[in-house]
Amino acid sequence: MKRSFFASLRFRLVLLVLVSVVPVVSLLFLQGLAARQDAAEHAKADALLLARAVSAQQTRFVWEARHVLDVLARLPELRAKDPRRCGDLFASLLEQYPGYSGFALARPDGTVICSAPPASGTVSFADRAWFQDVLQTRDFVLGDYQIGRLSGRPVVIAAHPIFDAAGQTQAVVTVGLDLNWLGQLLAEVSLSSGATLTVIDRAGTILAQYPDGQRWIGQSVPDVAIIQDVLAHQGEGTAEAAGVDGVDRLFAFTPLGDAIQTDAHVFVGIPVETAFAGANRIMARNLTLLAMLTVLGLLVAWMGVGPLVLRQVRALTSATQRLAAGDLSARAGPTVGVAELGQLASAFDEMAEALEQRTKQLGESETRFRILVEQTPAITYVAALDELSGTLYISPQIQDLLGYSPAEWLADPQIWLKQVHPDDREQTLAALGRCRASGEPFHCEYRLFARNGRLRWFYDAAELVRDSAGQPLFLQGLMLDITERKQADDALRDSEQTLRTLVNANPESLFLIDTQGTILMANETFARRLGKSAPEIVGTCIYDLVPADTAEARRKRIDEVIHSGRPARFEDTRGGRTIDNYIHPILDAEGQVAKLALLGVDITERTRTEEALRVYALRLERSNRELQDFAYVASHDLQEPLRKVQAFGDRLVAKYREVLGAEGRDYLDRMHSAAGRMQTMINDLLAYSRVTTKVQPFQPVDLARVAREVVSDLETRIVQTHGTVELGNLPTLEADPTQMRQLLQNLIANALKFGRPDVPPLVKVYGQPLPGAPGGEFVQIMVEDNGIGFDEKYLDRLFQPFQRLHSREEYEGTGIGLAICRKIVERHGGSITVQSAPGQGTTFIATLPLKQPKGENPE
Repeated sequence: MKRSFFASLRFRLVLLVLVSVVPVVSLLFLQGLAARQDAAEHAKADALLLARAVSAQQTRFVWEARHVLDVLARLPELRAKDPRRCGDLFASLLEQYPGYSGFALARPDGTVICSAPPASGTVSFADRAWFQDVLQTRDFVLGDYQIGRLSGRPVVIAAHPIFDAAGQTQAVVTVGLDLNWLGQLLAEVSLSSGATLTVIDRAGTILAQYPDGQRWIGQSVPDVAIIQDVLAHQGEGTAEAAGVDGVDRLFAFTPLGDAIQTDAHVFVGIPVETAFAGANRIMARNLTLLAMLTVLGLLVAWMGVGPLVLRQVRALTSATQRLAAGDLSARAGPTVGVAELGQLASAFDEMAEALEQRTKQLGESETRFRILVEQTPAITYVAALDELSGTLYISPQIQDLLGYSPAEWLADPQIWLKQVHPDDREQTLAALGRCRASGEPFHCEYRLFARNGRLRWFYDAAELVRDSAGQPLFLQGLMLDITERKQADDALRDSEQTLRTLVNANPESLFLIDTQGTILMANETFARRLGKSAPEIVGTCIYDLVPADTAEARRKRIDEVIHSGRPARFEDTRGGRTIDNYIHPILDAEGQVAKLALLGVDITERTRTEEALRVYALRLERSNRELQDFAYVASHDLQEPLRKVQAFGDRLVAKYREVLGAEGRDYLDRMHSAAGRMQTMINDLLAYSRVTTKVQPFQPVDLARVAREVVSDLETRIVQTHGTVELGNLPTLEADPTQMRQLLQNLIANALKFGRPDVPPLVKVYGQPLPGAPGGEFVQIMVEDNGIGFDEKYLDRLFQPFQRLHSREEYEGTGIGLAICRKIVERHGGSITVQSAPGQGTTFIATLPLKQPKGENPE
């Protein structure tokens, strides 16, 4: 019976070989497909990590820009809208922060006041949507990516309003964020060959492209498949599609800057050929080798080497099964016998080695991701949805900011909650609960205690990460340290509170209005005078709070100040009270009156006091005039009987002196002496009264000439006392010449009279400017002697009429000469004093103005 070919050993051996190869072939195909799928997933994951890193970096830039604009909006250089000062400031900031494309300050109409880099001509932002948004929202605004008018590069504009004291927008400060930092990031994270990174806006216009950016930037390609996918998802995702250059790639995309909506997306593409190159190469090589070995095996089986073939096949089958079970160390090992089967075993071992290397590459990819995250200037974390599991990952920045190592933080699931300030826990946990329950993004500001006990403010932004089925996996977020910004905010609030306290502490009415009369600010004193509280009147019109006639008068006064730009002051009477009103204009940057500060001082009591003093002064002046008239008349009327006494006394001396006895002659001498003293006293009294009654108009008087004439008149006295009078520099001033002569004569004669025994008098007369007087307006006339001096405790008596420090027997005189000196000096608007010590001489100092006030009445 002829045996069937299918039952032959050769066929069976061939069939055995084929059966043994089938699992290997299947495994190779499965492993190849798995390798391609893994390569695709890892390529997408790497691309997504890079896209997220770009997005996170952009988010940081946006928040930094917001902080910078918030600080700039408070600077006086920008609030003053001085083009030169703000241009210098912007140029300095642009040098310090190369990540920004430029700064600008614009008026509410959009016209650019200053910028860095400087604009080549007049530039306006009025037509920009972001500019209109910032005027409407009165808050920080981030615009869409567009070609900047100042830089000429694709930028996104961040803008912040600047308010005046009335809370109105007086300017808008902007900063441009370009994408140059992408080049720096890509230089640190090298892209694979053929990989691309693209940023587009919501219209499909390419804002940035790496590489070959010059070719693509600014082109609108909304019909490209990958751009349609990105715009359709409006979120994060991956896709396999043709790029803008027509090359098939694996793409990962995400919104650019997820903390603030910018309507821009970033996507990273890795060529399909690059992603699958390794897997395809290994699979092709393995299939080729397997095919060759299979053919050789069939030949060997056909030639009758069955046992050896079966043995090698079993070894390969065993290794294949181990590899399929997950043992990446499984190898076929060295073979003995047929060389072709040894090559097949080597190919299998190479395949297993490739799988092991791929696993190692996945670990390295994770390491690169950690490095990228750890370079971000913020705390990056991954938290489990289960509160008991705590934090799954946290970046090393936790050590620098809070003093805890990542290992310490991860070891305690409750450490984050423990470190949150008790006052912030409720609102923070509520926001976190909403995020976990509804999936809404988590955004919260709260305080954390550092290890050293200090508090730091953080802005925490996180989102749920979901699997492909949409199920939440974990919470991924970023914690930004905002301590310095919070401290600046607190300082600003303290400053505003201090100003408000000072305003309210003013005991007088103080308020601020705009040009329409609307009250912008008022203190409690003003509100109380109106019978209201300060919050009640702020925002109301001042003209509605006072009677109609008063309102009309106030409106006219305020309009005059608005049109003239000059302060005004006026008094009015309300309710029996006299108010001294001040209106001070406050100008804007263009020099126009924008607001007005009004101060009302109640001067009722002061007015009453001034009126009482005026009446008292009039009465006192009338009384002094009557006293002076009385003194003059009395002195004049006393002259006649005194002359008769002296005349009859002279006759008695001439005719009856020898007849009278010694006692009679003594009485006669006493009478004659007393009459002489009375004559001198009356003359002095007349001279004292004439200081203010018999006066001459003020005119230029050369004191040096007057002093020489006085010395000439006193020559006899000087010779009698063996004295010397030295004249120094003396000025010319406006004065009554007769009274200046009387002043110098009284002072010099007084110095000659009170000389020390056996010491010839030395009198020095000179002038000097009054120390500290502005512009040399006053001069001091010094009369210095070496006489007996006196104790300065008697200084108050020295210039009083008829006051004497020595008896009449010691020194002659009536004691009225120095009183006349003081009255002369005071009439000229000056003062007189003296410096002396017993036995050390005396210096009289008369301080006089060089010029008398215009219109001064000498009467």
